[in-house]
Amino acid sequence: MADLGLWDSTECQIRYARARAVVDAFIGGLRIAARYPPSRSAKAQLALLDPSEEQVWEFRSREPKPGVRVFGRFSELDVFVALKTKLRENIDADFTQEKEQCKREWRRLFPTYPPHKGDSLSDYLTNYYEV
Repeated sequence: MADLGLWDSTECQIRYARARAVVDAFIGGLRIAARYPPSRSAKAQLALLDPSEEQVWEFRSREPKPGVRVFGRFSELDVFVALKTKLRENIDADFTQEKEQCKREWRRLFPTYPPHKGDSLSDYLTNYYEV
């Protein structure tokens, strides 16, 4: 039997590996599909969630469906702090719980440091294309 590490199935392991690949592309400086302001664009790999004032972002891994989400916030230009992951099928329709947990974890880790805010994608990223 294969060692699955933290995952309870090979399928789950594959899904999280794909999610990691999306985040690794960002870390490696590859161009990513991003969306600002909030949108449900199916093509976005990174998107700001609604309401935008909360500054909660998600990396979206869609394949294999139903995918994985990685939630976090930006601390400065090109610096994304991943705070939470979850399988897409376990997330409510408006992501309320995930956004609240993300904000709570940020406050725990950075009690005096607010998340980075901007007015356009170029305030957050240097290598992207808007979708």
